[in-house]
Amino acid sequence: MKAGTGKESESTALEPTTKDGLAQEMLQRLGVEPGTGQTRRPTNEEITAMAERIAQVRALTEPQFEQVRSMLQDIAGTLFGPRQPGEQLATAPQPPKR
Repeated sequence: MKAGTGKESESTALEPTTKDGLAQEMLQRLGVEPGTGQTRRPTNEEITAMAERIAQVRALTEPQFEQVRSMLQDIAGTLFGPRQPGEQLATAPQPPKR
């Protein structure tokens, strides 16, 4: 970090790992502008892809990948409610590609 401004760490923020950060990323990846009401529940494949991307960027272990994927599933449940009958069921998650 350069001396003086103290802003370098803010401008180079890492990917979100909190539930709020993950929720924002999920909405952005779905192309949803906050407050527009135009939302849809992500598919299991989209959630797994998001978790894989986060795991790859962060070099996470498989248990950490599973935790992130679970958090994303929880966030989807909070944002969009429980899955409806006939919706795609969870598939076995794929571990991060190394």
